[in-house]
Amino acid sequence: MRKNKILSILCCISALTAIALPVNAKTDEKLKEFTLPLFHIYGIRNKVKTKLAGKIAQEIKYIPAQIDVVDSKKIKKLGADNLHKALAYEAGIVGNVQGDSPVKSEPKIRGFTVANSNILVDGMKVFGNEGKKYLGINQDIYGLERVEILRGPSSTVGGAGSVSGLINMELKAPKENNFSDMEMKIGQKNEKVIHFDLNRTNENKTFSARFVGSIGKKNLYIDYSDHERQYFAPSFTWKKGEKTKIILKPFYQKDHVNGFLGTTTNLLGDQSIFEKIPETSFFGIKGWDRYDAKQKGINYEIEHKINKEITYTQKGMIRKSNSESRQTDARYVEIDQILKRDAISADANTNTYGLDQYITIHKVNGKTHQDTIIGADIHYDRSIVKTSQRKLNSWGIDEIEDFLSGKKTRKEPENERKFRPLDYSNREYGIYASHNREIGKWHLSAGVRRGYYSTYGNQIGKEETRATTGNVGMVYEATDSILPYIHWNNSFHPVKGFDKDGKLLKPTRGKEWEIGIRYEPKNTHFKLQASIYDLREKDKAIVTDEFAVTPNGILTISKSIGEVLSKGFEIKMHGELANDLHVTATYNKTHTEILKDLDKKLIGKKVQNSPEQTFNIMLEKDIKKYKDGELSFGLGMRYTGQRTNEKNTIVLPGVTVYDANLTYERGNNTWRLQVNNLLNKKYTLSIQNQGQNYRGFKGEERNVTLSYEHRW
Repeated sequence: MRKNKILSILCCISALTAIALPVNAKTDEKLKEFTLPLFHIYGIRNKVKTKLAGKIAQEIKYIPAQIDVVDSKKIKKLGADNLHKALAYEAGIVGNVQGDSPVKSEPKIRGFTVANSNILVDGMKVFGNEGKKYLGINQDIYGLERVEILRGPSSTVGGAGSVSGLINMELKAPKENNFSDMEMKIGQKNEKVIHFDLNRTNENKTFSARFVGSIGKKNLYIDYSDHERQYFAPSFTWKKGEKTKIILKPFYQKDHVNGFLGTTTNLLGDQSIFEKIPETSFFGIKGWDRYDAKQKGINYEIEHKINKEITYTQKGMIRKSNSESRQTDARYVEIDQILKRDAISADANTNTYGLDQYITIHKVNGKTHQDTIIGADIHYDRSIVKTSQRKLNSWGIDEIEDFLSGKKTRKEPENERKFRPLDYSNREYGIYASHNREIGKWHLSAGVRRGYYSTYGNQIGKEETRATTGNVGMVYEATDSILPYIHWNNSFHPVKGFDKDGKLLKPTRGKEWEIGIRYEPKNTHFKLQASIYDLREKDKAIVTDEFAVTPNGILTISKSIGEVLSKGFEIKMHGELANDLHVTATYNKTHTEILKDLDKKLIGKKVQNSPEQTFNIMLEKDIKKYKDGELSFGLGMRYTGQRTNEKNTIVLPGVTVYDANLTYERGNNTWRLQVNNLLNKKYTLSIQNQGQNYRGFKGEERNVTLSYEHRW
């Protein structure tokens, strides 16, 4: 305690001295310049705040829910180049169940897949319930200030969405200081990347501008395939006095994949095909297989303080996304020993618009602090998708080697089957209110939302649904270090299922109870959070084998009878074990179970691709300190427990993967060596249904990168 007081006094004296020197110095004397050596100040009880839990900026310790923030510094330390790698060390999260895709992430939280409508950018939805199948949400990770994760159903905050939780990607915005940063990275698979981040502000800090960019290229897992990306994001902040602030964040992102864009999927079990050829074999058409995506848009925020108590906020988003996909789908039929191939084309165009505006009322009355938000939001997106397919030549197992080497060729069939274009749109309106109140040691929060959702499709017509959702929670500050909490939350998620009359089924509902505790002792670097939860998804649409003839065509009949349970506990710890040795560890144990289903054989089964346990730990050690920097080493371990297929007949074993990094920092320069999957563990990450067979997505293989960063 005494050391911290002394440090605080020294910092204050230093600050006051720095201010006083120019005043007391004589104008004709030349001050001698000197540079202080680099030193680190480790914040005690860093007050990280977020608006994700209710649009009211709150310190995380007072939020009655499990919420995490992965900032840009941690993203760099992890060597993450996409969203699922940035989430690799978070509790209860599987970053991407479809392998290491360069253009799409599909995470699972607490056993449930995160719907595309649950992934936000600056708190705004990118897509409604459709769109992700053709346009992956793949915001460039270098352009993010941080990633926020809120677990559990969250429709009161985010509107229609799945029960899993929300993931918010916050774009970088201008700062009120001048800095420049450039990073160059090289790695395996011929990876070459350049990042830059330039920020400038005027003298009185009323106008700031920032320009973030990234240009890179790397080879992919499959032969003859590579990925290129260009990302540019200028942003601007303008302040008018102390009352008004406007932030503009335009961006442009272009992705080009030459060849096959995903990882290989292997038929689980004996595969005679891989006795003859490597798993990285390219089965497509060179020069034809490709994927191109362009995204451009702007996010903005206007904040105006009407008076000391009332603030008006408006947030908006406009985004245009286009993709052209030409991919060969190759699957080996073991029983016939034949490689079957199809050429699939998909062109998608999506326009998205969002607007959210609310009033914040802040009041203080003695020891009582309260914030109230009243607002309304709207989301609209429209997609037009054109698809086609043509059968390509099939090859017997004895012909495949000659086909791949080019010794044996046959002209590919040209007959193309064009499918009816899809034209669909999603509209969502909502009015909401939330309230936080601090009364002594109690921190209470509650919210309610009335949502209206409509969808239109040229193959399904127009359907509408309405829902009211809410949440309530409280945190009790038992001591200044111990804070237990409890909350209840729910969600609704419109489904694309139809009854026997061709009517859209009622939305899927989600409900969750969570009880937890935070322990943050004063004057230490230690933090501990533990929670237990009971999460249920009800009225899940289950597809039947029946059909209905409607004015919009023949539709498959579904029934809203499915129910799924996910319950378990999570624990997260961060602390300093010894001098300059820091540890972060997370553990999750989740029991998933299908409670209701049309297929009685599935009742009691576990949810597909949902690990029973995950355990992550990261150790960071300062090896040597210099006057202007340090040499540090990090070692991480990620354990993912058993996963199963839908019928629980196939069980993937638990897998442990190690990561390591070495960082050398001197002055304005940083060199970083990053190794993911240090021991090059070979494993199958998840299982995909394909007809009567099951295929597995491969986990990421070892990847080594070396980066150099210069700041000025």
